[in-house]
Amino acid sequence: MTINVYQFNLPYEYTPEELTMHRELSVFGSESWNYDWFKEFKKVAEVDATDLDEVFMIMNRWTDADEAKVTRLERLHSLSVGDILEKNGSYFMVDGFGFCELMSMEAAA
Repeated sequence: MTINVYQFNLPYEYTPEELTMHRELSVFGSESWNYDWFKEFKKVAEVDATDLDEVFMIMNRWTDADEAKVTRLERLHSLSVGDILEKNGSYFMVDGFGFCELMSMEAAA
């Protein structure tokens, strides 16, 4: 199964709004989520995995076998709080512990 990974990468030159978004997501995860922010995220990878926990392990362990399961689409970083995973059309945010399912992103697009 393919699970899509979406991340917000703070640009080298950023606005105060982008910095606030980055801080809020990396510290508070889904507690501070604003659906309007999804337009700032990029699909950075597709991961061949069975579930969200496996994606988390793959994208934080990075063995050669793990790397073979990841199709990189953009610049990316290890999976962390505030990143979004899409599995079968449902979206989940990485939280401080586990994942939080988000409502449909169609309204945010």
